[in-house]
Amino acid sequence: MGVPRQAVGGAALGDRVFAVGGRTDTASSAAVEAYDTIADRWVSVAPLPTPLHDVAVAALDGVLYACGGLTPDASAVASVLAWDAAADAWTIRAPLPTARGAAAAAVFGGRLYVAGGLRDGVAVGDFAAYEPGADRWTTLPVMPHARDHLGLAATDLLVYAVGGRDNATPLTLGEAFHPPSNEWFKEVAPLLTARGALALAALGGRLFAFGGVGDAASLPAVVAAPEMFDPSRNSWFFQPDMPTPRHGMAAVAVGARIYVIGGATQPDAGTTGGTEIFLPASADTLDVRRLALAKRGKRLRLTARLSDAGDDPTTAPLRVRVREGDADVLTVTLATGALVEKGRGWRPTADVLPRGTTLSLRRRQALVLHLAGTTLRRPSTRHGLNVTVELGARRLTGTVR
Repeated sequence: MGVPRQAVGGAALGDRVFAVGGRTDTASSAAVEAYDTIADRWVSVAPLPTPLHDVAVAALDGVLYACGGLTPDASAVASVLAWDAAADAWTIRAPLPTARGAAAAAVFGGRLYVAGGLRDGVAVGDFAAYEPGADRWTTLPVMPHARDHLGLAATDLLVYAVGGRDNATPLTLGEAFHPPSNEWFKEVAPLLTARGALALAALGGRLFAFGGVGDAASLPAVVAAPEMFDPSRNSWFFQPDMPTPRHGMAAVAVGARIYVIGGATQPDAGTTGGTEIFLPASADTLDVRRLALAKRGKRLRLTARLSDAGDDPTTAPLRVRVREGDADVLTVTLATGALVEKGRGWRPTADVLPRGTTLSLRRRQALVLHLAGTTLRRPSTRHGLNVTVELGARRLTGTVR
């Protein structure tokens, strides 16, 4: 980020990740920046009307929402602001039922949920849902355990509240809200490590908890190891350590990747503007059929089958990477909307591919990828070429020899 911040809020609109508000080393910030995950570039957009940190941020129906937050003197606010991309401006929406900062936000079933937070320095269990069409908040049953600096994320069935702090004590607590029945469940497995000021993201039906401040022998310590929650097993599993352990950052899923942005490397210092990408392990394999010389021109053509591909290629980003060992042979990155329907499949719009490269996706019993280009080459060793395809939230890998 251009402005390093901790206590920052984050969400995604399309292929862009937004960092909203936060604290620098010296003051609260009104800065709002957008990261283009395709172009690998940060740009500034309209700032918040006033500096705020610990804002609950989420995106719904193409609109970015900033809910509540803490002012520079740590007072909680109830304000709700909406950012419109076309106007690059913030507008005021109906306020939260109660003022709070250090809450968490998530989207489920067309509504925006905000849980927990701080008010007057005390953790609260307040829980409410926002309906954009009516510009109306509904107060919901409070969380069974009040907390602040928690994580909130939704799968296709439940809204999960994870970790956080209660009177500065880091928690392992996990609770889930079932919107159809309007009730909380306490039978969610606890985190393996207590953590407050963590970042939580949902991807592919699983939850991922990053960083946070834990308790190491009664002294606060930044947690390095992320955790993955598998709802089907009601269990958490450690993941590879973060390159830069942090707390007070945001974790935002776009496609098959989770972008971890901002934060601080020490409990009371070390604010950073760094962005790191986490690629969750995938058991999906790519059926790479062949690498053959194309009939037209001097090009090699790679053919691969993407079984059970449920994402509509016109509504998801596509990334293809071909490597031999540690060396890139060919990379293709296409933004959401760069593929358009054509005939029995999809092809890129004009001028979005590297010169000399062609690509098409055809729908048969599964998606079939055809990729050709002058930069493709046959493997020079018996290890072959490693092919990775990211389509929407799916990540598939395979090898061609």
